[in-house]
Amino acid sequence: MTLVVNEPDINKRKTIINNIKRLVEIYDVVDATGQDCHIREHALVKISIDESNRKDIDELVSSGNCKVLDNNNHAMVLELSGNESIVEENIKYLEKYTILELLRSGKMAMLSGNDEKNKPNLIKSSPYWED
Repeated sequence: MTLVVNEPDINKRKTIINNIKRLVEIYDVVDATGQDCHIREHALVKISIDESNRKDIDELVSSGNCKVLDNNNHAMVLELSGNESIVEENIKYLEKYTILELLRSGKMAMLSGNDEKNKPNLIKSSPYWED
């Protein structure tokens, strides 16, 4: 699980990290603040649709940030992915249809590269901040 916390204060981030590390089955917490990383969101959206709207959805799918997961009985399940603004823009675009369900992951982050400092430590870590 990836948690993204928008907290500029280092002391508050340390408190958050230390509290997360106290949770059961936590192996490592990586602070990606100021690091080169990729941040993405995912969403699943179920919309009510008819034959006349399908071409419009095909255009959204061809943009590359949308995938059709299910398409039957006048409903369609779409998977959206990208940065926060792209996912938000696509959800707003789909509001012209009746949105039956909406699930959203929130931000996920993965550090770039293969440097040792960018690899999570998969050994149970101490529940206290280490610089």
